[in-house]
Amino acid sequence: MFKRLFLVVGLVASCAGLSLAREAFISLKKVDHGVREVHGGFYVEVPRPIAWQVLTDYNFIQTFVSSIQSNCVTEHHGGSVVIEQVFLASYLFFHRRLHVLLKIQEKPPDTILFEDTSGQDFIVYSGSWRLEKFPGSTRVVYHLRARLRSAAPGWVAQNVLSKSVQQLLYQVRAEMVRRKKTSFASASL
Repeated sequence: MFKRLFLVVGLVASCAGLSLAREAFISLKKVDHGVREVHGGFYVEVPRPIAWQVLTDYNFIQTFVSSIQSNCVTEHHGGSVVIEQVFLASYLFFHRRLHVLLKIQEKPPDTILFEDTSGQDFIVYSGSWRLEKFPGSTRVVYHLRARLRSAAPGWVAQNVLSKSVQQLLYQVRAEMVRRKKTSFASASL
């Protein structure tokens, strides 16, 4: 009975996410010792400099990524940045505030590497953003390896991670499009 209920609820939640899937691609797999690996991304008709500007807007990321509840840049030296973040991860009726202290290494103009150094809520949390130039657009590729410290069932952790990354990609893409429109509007004044 409960298996059927979770299956139905999962199908409904998956259908609700289809509109996001049109704009972003995502794949998730379980690797060693409960670590989940997410690959995702999207194509966006903006120049790479605008995409880079959005990805490196560390002081204002919470204004366009709704899951981020607090965000504080603690260090910024050239291409090395440290950010303390709290974000809300949720799936169905599961909600959890998660803390990370991200050590970020920028490799302009196309790669950003990040890793949580606090170990507070994650045993593993590291990944990258990569920008690839395409005719008339930019392909943004996201990679994350993560394992929560909590004892949440595997299917909950997997769905929380998948939904959170999908929402992140959708909102980052929307901000890139918004900034392109804003830059063209201000250039025409």
